[in-house]
Formats: sequence, C-alpha cells, structure tokens
Amino acid sequence: MTAPNSNVVRDGTRLTILSRELVTGDVVIMEAGSYVPADLRLVETVNLRIEEAALTGESVPANKRAEEALDEDIPLGDRRNAAFMGTLISYGRGHGIVVATGMQTQMGMIAGVLSTLEAEPTPLQQRLEQLGKQLGYACVVICALVFIVAALNQTNLVLITGPDGGFLVYLGKYSHVLSGLFIIAVSLAIAAVPEGLPAVVTITLALGMREMVRRHALMRRLAAVETLGSVSVICCDKTGTLTQNQMTAVRLWTDDHMFHITGEGYEPKGEFRVEERRINITQYPGAVSTLWSGSLAADAYLEISDKKEAVSFRMVGDPTEGAIVVAAVKAGAHKNELDRLYPRIFEIPFDSARKCMSTIHLMANPEHSASAFPFIRDAVRNQGIYITACKGTPDVIMGLCTHYQRITGETEPLSDDRLEQIV
Repeated sequence: MTAPNSNVVRDGTRLTILSRELVTGDVVIMEAGSYVPADLRLVETVNLRIEEAALTGESVPANKRAEEALDEDIPLGDRRNAAFMGTLISYGRGHGIVVATGMQTQMGMIAGVLSTLEAEPTPLQQRLEQLGKQLGYACVVICALVFIVAALNQTNLVLITGPDGGFLVYLGKYSHVLSGLFIIAVSLAIAAVPEGLPAVVTITLALGMREMVRRHALMRRLAAVETLGSVSVICCDKTGTLTQNQMTAVRLWTDDHMFHITGEGYEPKGEFRVEERRINITQYPGAVSTLWSGSLAADAYLEISDKKEAVSFRMVGDPTEGAIVVAAVKAGAHKNELDRLYPRIFEIPFDSARKCMSTIHLMANPEHSASAFPFIRDAVRNQGIYITACKGTPDVIMGLCTHYQRITGETEPLSDDRLEQIV
C-alpha cells in the first residue's frame, strides 16, 4: 500500500511491476519522489537522500552511499548503504537489490511488534472500574444494614435453649415479612447502580472529541480523548509531528534591502513588502536575480493537483530548496519555464567540504532568455550562452565573487569593505 508499483530491472529490461510481486534479488530503480518498496542493499547512488523519519525520527534526509561497507550490527540511522521500505526518496537516484520484503523488512518487524501488544485500560477505564468496585461494596453493606434493621423492627427474635445445649431462633408472628424485606434490599442494591454513568461518560467524551476536531485533531477512538487529557509530558520530534514538514521563505536580503515575503507553506500565493509597503518585486532586478538563480540551482519542484474541490500543492524534494522555488514563483519566475530556458547540462552537488551546490545551464534561446530577464541582457551578450548558478553558505559564495549586483541591476566590483559589510 505504501508503494503499489515498483520499477525493476529483470533480464536486462526495465519493468514496472506490483510491489507485492517483488522477490529477494530484484534490482529496484529508485527516483526522487517515490517510496522505497522493500528493504534494499544499495549498489549505485547518485546524490541519493532518503527521508527515514518513520524509522529513525530524524527529520533531515539521510545521505546514502552504495560504496560504503558497514558492520552488520550498526544502527538503522547509520546504515548509509541500505534503504528501507516505506521511506521517501527526496533527492537523487539509485539502484538497490531487494534483501527483504513484507514482514521481514524493518517496517514489517515494527508492524509485527505492534500486532502482539495487548490493549491496556485507559486511566478513565481504570478509575471507572475502581468506582464500580467501591459502589458495589457500599451497596452490599448498606443493603445488609437496611435488611437487618428492618427485620429487627418488624419481628420478635426469641432464643430457645435446647436440651443438648444448642438454641433455636423464634421469629415470632411477623416472620412472613422477611421475604418482602429481602426483596426491598435487593431492589435498593439494583437502584444504587448508576445506570446512566456509561451514557454520561460517552456523551462527555463525544463533546471532547468534537472540540478536538475543531482544533484540527482527529481521534479514532473516544477513549483517546481522555487519554490525551491525562498526558502531562509529550516527547516527540518537532518536524513533521508538531509542524507540517514545510519550510517557507519569509525574508530576502539583497544590497542592504530587506524584503518580507507573505504566504505560508508551498502554496505560491503571497506578495513582497518593504517596511509593510507592498511593492512590485520585478522592479528590483537584484532581488529577482537572487530568486531565479536560486530556483535554477534547486532540484525540488512544485506539483500542482487541480481537483474539482480545490487546488493542492505538493513539494517534491528538499524542503529548503522548495521554499526557494516557491518564493521564486511568487516573483513570477516559474521553475518549469526557467528549466526550459536554461536546461541544466552539469551539476556539482552540495557536500560538507564545498558547502555549496553549482549547476551549469545552457541557454536554449539566448535572445528569448535575455528578453525574459532584461536585467541580464548585457551579461548574456558579453559572456556567451552558458551560465552558472550556485547556492550555499554566505562565506563560501562570497569568496567566489568578484562583483555584486545592486538592487537596481547594476554590477559593481566587490571590495573588501563591501564584502565585510555583506558577510
């Protein structure tokens, strides 16, 4: 159900098969945006990153490398040469050999452990059980006392000593009322049972569930509402649990100007403001250059699903790159159009040593590209038909620069004083 179809290589031919038909030894093709259909031993990776939060709790995608040889008993989070069923491929591509399927996978083992757990009573159920016992004991004691007192008031008790030392109890002439007193005592015990308590508890929990729904929390069972209310400490991972695992670019700084970007999530709706004043960002070439170059150097892309009810947006790829792509769309620079005007011909991925990512793009139509971005027309004519987009840490990027583009679109040499001001 997690990944219904899988791309595999069998007999040298690429095929798309149902994931339930995978067997040990199959070669699975992994691509960004798809789910891993089984536990795999990686044999080829190209900038592969996989989100393993479901298994490890780490919100940052794990970097995978097929050439690494690791110990057998290494923890799941450190197994960089393996991919696990149900995890999401957020970046890159690769190939892996199936080593486990179904209940033999790490996700299947978790499901097996969960299936053997016994349901424990909730705090409310424990308290209700304790209350029921206390009411039961109290009813028995009170009904016994009522029966004894009523019997003493309605009968004459006479002790008759027998010849062998024993005695007999003579109940007198009112002994016929004992059966009626016994029935009264039993009726009193039945009346003491709170028959409306289950209904009251159910209604109270239903009201609590309705309040939770108003706060966008859906409960599958009524008892979970009371259990959640009894919690005093919550230990959880923030990203994807308390948040939606989305990032949004809210500020853009260029040439000593701070732009504020409105909007939330991956919906490309928002506006640019300077000191609470709405502006047209296309009138600031330096800011637009930052956005479209950042979008070119990103591998994430925005998926738009147009349904009858509403339009939904889904980001495929790294959330940080997704925030840059969405900010560029708000400025009118759509990644699909940019990729068509500037097709990528080479890339150097981000790594901890370089602390930046570089992409080289070929101008498919230099004149059209220059007309699409008038502020780089002169640069296009002077430098040819190739451009490089680079993103990374500020100190590394600034160390590669000799000029900087002002907010007006003009370029000036990058002096040491100016470099110190920017960094």
